[in-house]
Amino acid sequence: MSKTYLFFLLLTLLFTCLFSPSYAQEVDTVEINGESFFVYPFKVKARSHGLMRIGGKNSLNSITYEIYQELVAERNEEVASKKEFKEMKRQMKKFERKMGKEFSNEEEFKYLNSNKLKKAIRNNPYPLMQQRFSADNDLTPMLDPIPDGKYIQYYMPFCMMNKKGECELVSDQIAGYFTIKNNLLEGEACWIDLQGDTLKHGLFVNGIKEGEWKFERRKLDYDLSKEEVNNYIERGYPTLDTLIEYVSYKNGVQHGPYRKFLNSEYPIDEGYFEDGVPSGTWIERKIVFTGFGDRRKRNRNNELITLKKTYEQNDSLVVNTRWIRKGLANTYRADNDQFDFYPKYDLPNPPRALYEIAFEKEEENLELEEELQGAQYDMDYYEEDYFDEMEFEELMNGGEFGYDDYYARAYDKNEEKLKGRGVLLDSIGGRPKYANMYEVRYDNGQLAYRYSFENGQLIDEDTIFWDNGIAHDVITEVPDSNQYLRSIYDYTGKLYLQLAYDSLGDFIRIQEEFQEEEKFVIEGYEVTGGQSGNFYFYDKYDTLGKDGMVDSTLLFQSWFVDDSTKMYSAMYYPSEKRFSSKGYSSLGNMMMKEDKSYADNFESWTGKRYTYLGDLELEKTSSASFLEYYEPDSIPIQHVRSDQTFNVASEYKLIKAGKPYTGPVNLKFGEKKFKMGKEELNMSLPVANDISEKLRKDLDQFRETGKTKYPIMLGFLDPTELDQDFSTYIFYSFFAGPLDGIFEMNSYGEYSYSDYSEVKKGKDAPARLSRLEGYMIDGKPNGTWVSYDQFGKKMTEANFLKGELNGEAKWYKYAKPMEDDGYSYAQYDYENPLRDSFPKKKVHYLVDVTNYENGKIHGKQTTYSWYGEMTSESYYEDGMLHGKSIERNKIATTEASYKYGDPDGYIRTYLTLTPGDSILLYNLNFQDGLLQGESKSFHTNGKLAKRGFFLDGMPIEDYEAYDSLGVKYHYVKFKYSYPIEEKIWEENELSVRYLFNWEDSIYFEPRDITTSQSLESIISKLGLGGDYFERPYYGRPSLVNKNGINYHMTKYYPNDTISRDGDLSNGRKVGCWKYYSYNGELLYEVDYQDSIIAINDSVRFKSKGVLTDFDREGNLLYQSYVIEMSSKYDCSHSDHYEIRQLYTKWEADDSLGRMNGYVQNFYDNGTLQSEGNMKNGLPDGVWKYYDPFGKLNQYGVYVLGKRNARWLSGDLSKTKYLGDICLNPNLPDLEEEMKYRENLLDIKITNYKMGKALNSQYYDINMNRFIDDEEESVDEMEEE
Repeated sequence: MSKTYLFFLLLTLLFTCLFSPSYAQEVDTVEINGESFFVYPFKVKARSHGLMRIGGKNSLNSITYEIYQELVAERNEEVASKKEFKEMKRQMKKFERKMGKEFSNEEEFKYLNSNKLKKAIRNNPYPLMQQRFSADNDLTPMLDPIPDGKYIQYYMPFCMMNKKGECELVSDQIAGYFTIKNNLLEGEACWIDLQGDTLKHGLFVNGIKEGEWKFERRKLDYDLSKEEVNNYIERGYPTLDTLIEYVSYKNGVQHGPYRKFLNSEYPIDEGYFEDGVPSGTWIERKIVFTGFGDRRKRNRNNELITLKKTYEQNDSLVVNTRWIRKGLANTYRADNDQFDFYPKYDLPNPPRALYEIAFEKEEENLELEEELQGAQYDMDYYEEDYFDEMEFEELMNGGEFGYDDYYARAYDKNEEKLKGRGVLLDSIGGRPKYANMYEVRYDNGQLAYRYSFENGQLIDEDTIFWDNGIAHDVITEVPDSNQYLRSIYDYTGKLYLQLAYDSLGDFIRIQEEFQEEEKFVIEGYEVTGGQSGNFYFYDKYDTLGKDGMVDSTLLFQSWFVDDSTKMYSAMYYPSEKRFSSKGYSSLGNMMMKEDKSYADNFESWTGKRYTYLGDLELEKTSSASFLEYYEPDSIPIQHVRSDQTFNVASEYKLIKAGKPYTGPVNLKFGEKKFKMGKEELNMSLPVANDISEKLRKDLDQFRETGKTKYPIMLGFLDPTELDQDFSTYIFYSFFAGPLDGIFEMNSYGEYSYSDYSEVKKGKDAPARLSRLEGYMIDGKPNGTWVSYDQFGKKMTEANFLKGELNGEAKWYKYAKPMEDDGYSYAQYDYENPLRDSFPKKKVHYLVDVTNYENGKIHGKQTTYSWYGEMTSESYYEDGMLHGKSIERNKIATTEASYKYGDPDGYIRTYLTLTPGDSILLYNLNFQDGLLQGESKSFHTNGKLAKRGFFLDGMPIEDYEAYDSLGVKYHYVKFKYSYPIEEKIWEENELSVRYLFNWEDSIYFEPRDITTSQSLESIISKLGLGGDYFERPYYGRPSLVNKNGINYHMTKYYPNDTISRDGDLSNGRKVGCWKYYSYNGELLYEVDYQDSIIAINDSVRFKSKGVLTDFDREGNLLYQSYVIEMSSKYDCSHSDHYEIRQLYTKWEADDSLGRMNGYVQNFYDNGTLQSEGNMKNGLPDGVWKYYDPFGKLNQYGVYVLGKRNARWLSGDLSKTKYLGDICLNPNLPDLEEEMKYRENLLDIKITNYKMGKALNSQYYDINMNRFIDDEEESVDEMEEE
């Protein structure tokens, strides 16, 4: 069992106040006020708010080992020993103490930690125990007959807090009253909360809602505000949001008036439903708030109608119309000094779905929901899901997909590409969603906009107004131009923007912007303000490559806004192909200059860059070449602007006082003040928290007096950089490059966001660079350099020769014990699952030793564990892996051989989990980085698992896989390195055979060779696999990706006879398929092709094909259209089956009853699939469906071949069909897992109207809670 899981399980127990004791075995009776009621076996789970824990006492003592065992057993998890449980409990106590302390110290949460609030909760816990009842799901259906009569339903036992904060178990709290007739709800039904208030009330007829229902939901915010905490303390309860809905039903579907209230006097939503769809006129009344801050109050008198809309009833109406707006115009770039876009009330968005592009509609009710979802025949769980084009079409058909702010595009499914929305509305037309009027008003009653419709046409795309009545967005027709102008005004009526649209309503261009750009003249240049507001700029980069370029062209220059201090300039010299740039500090001096000289084709350059800090100067000499994976610009000179497209090699030289520096270097980080030695390179570098404000004040003083206390710092930083972490900034500006980037601010392999003030607080703080020491000769690092953390421990140690790494480089880090707060402990398996142990106390250790020569890794690289054991060892030559390499963790060792960076030779991995001989797992043969020749993998028992042959990385000959007993279960054959045949075996029998055309060039993924079931099993037992091994298992995965191709498939029975045979296209069966019995006799054929079958004007079917049945002699018996078909898969490949319903069009003899009479349909294995009556060739009346094991899984009524009224489906036999569950066969204790999952039932109730699913209810039932291990009888039920 994962220790992480156990920890969080205990954490869950700590904060929960719900318990699950057992109940009576049968339907009990109880007397209430002299009246007898049956007790419904399924109970309702009582819910509580997370803040209940504030009022409760420490509940650790209640977490006994027995309670833990019960909870873990319910979750089917492995039970830890008492010793392990005791240790987890100890860790959790530490976690609680630590978290409690941190919680109470958080300023924003202190108000939740008061004793007054705790007392208020104990006096009245009910506001924190608000219950909810779903409008969609009513009552988990009983699968066994129960008596007719009046019933009550209990809440599951829950913990009611008393005034001492202690748990008082309540086990007889009534949740609901209702009547059962024929196992269905009948008559009045009512569900109530813990105080007896009605939350759900209405009438049932034959288990289906009818008439008006009332639903009430009371809600408390997840986090209580200070105001609500004060309300709880002072008046004894917080404010609850109360949502009340009045919903009308007809035959279980919303039909009739609808009203919704939210703490309001008038409905916030009000309208009418027809067959579950909004119809007619709907209105909304927005909830209005008054006041600000603590005085902000909700106005319950919400009489004002803020939205009124009428739905178009004629779904066949198609119009060609013009629709311009895609949404509100963007005004985020508006200058606040020139325009006012800050109203009292936010602008409402215009409606975004006025029309749907009128593509030809698929007929409704031709297929069931499960048919529309469509499952592929391909039994490969790991392949990509089938791309359902319909979903994409529905997504795009609203026309709300665009590439910019104004151009509305829609997907043309006929031509399969995006087009302008106006073009499609003009050529294809649109189906209007609304009729008459769509009107929106502000909270103050002011009209925002009103769209009017007549016969589906949008009469006028109305002006959008501000809340003050001034026009914001106005559309006008431009005379004599067939164009429209959209004008955008600010809150005061000032014109900001105009947009042009064509006659179809498609966006053309931004016609004109009326924002006046503020311009200044600085140093003779006309400049504008930057968007950040920090600088003015002169930008002429667009002149690159133009004929007007002169000998020296200023491309860019910027000045700081406050005092027009020059910040940056860039020049280009065409005759020399030279780019030159300079950066300036807050004091106006140059702190950076750079020159680059470009080749004639601008695909390479050389240059120098100088950076200055006081008398310190860094010279960087670079050469660059264009990266091959970038496409060169069609105008080569534009590469001058694209530094990121070049591969740059650089050398560095540090100069002090005008000479290449020779001498010691001593850098201190995180100091209070900046210091810099005059002779030797000794520097103390401050952090932003300690220096930024001082620098800002000193800069202001400098602007007035010309004097500064910080000439070096202000002489390096520009005015926008005063908040920089100076320590980090100086380090990376002057030293990270020369030191080849191996010294970092954080510990090896880690990153910390903590600043220096935080890391100095305690011994558990993350390591940060505190000191760096070394030596330079002629401006380049030489000799040994060492960095230290704030604890005085080494972080990195490296040797340099003439500026290049030479010799050993060492890295150090810390290993910590299991942390007291429990968080790191809980994250242990996730962060480092292969770490084998923790030290008892914090340990500083050597983690990496790497050898360098001439700046490149050369020779041996070794890494170590915290206790000094080697974890990896590799060899390099000239910066590339070359030679032997070995890597170890707690379960395996890998040996490899490399040749100049690529695997070359054999890579072998050995299992070293247990003492004794290691076991070879992988033996992979590489040449020049590609698989070559024979490669193998092995099971943990030493037997062959996978074998393949490769040439230059591509598979050739045969690929085979074997189970741990040595039995073959997978085979792939290749031609020209592409698969042409695939076979899969299950339970030692051939299950399926696929045939492919090599010309389809199907890619084969060879990485499967490194997997084996036995290794997965070990990983699972070690708790290293996460939830991977608990995911559903869908049989042996196919290794050939069949998406988008045509192929042939032959399915076999375990006796090696053919079960079925046919062609597939993109995972769908096509053409004629033949189905055979276990003995090889032809059973029937299905010719798969879609067609529409009409019975009359209102009853039509989509036929998936024609089924032709034969007798044993091969004589034709009948032919039927397949009018319902859903595919199911047996996870072990032992069978694939279709559930079909048929419309018989011909039968050889009336005695067959296929046209009229009682009919039974069977699976290919002879098991009954379905039974019921046929009338005129169509299913009629009650029908039952069964799974391949003969268990009932669907039940309902047909009318004229269409499902109608209430249908029950799912695990109706009270046992899950495991063919649909599918478990990983490598799970530990597989039999126990299967037994448990057999009792996890899924039940679905669907209400149909002539084939159309009007609504569905879904229920999960854990039957394991019914079953007593000894008596195997019903013990308890819980409603999920």
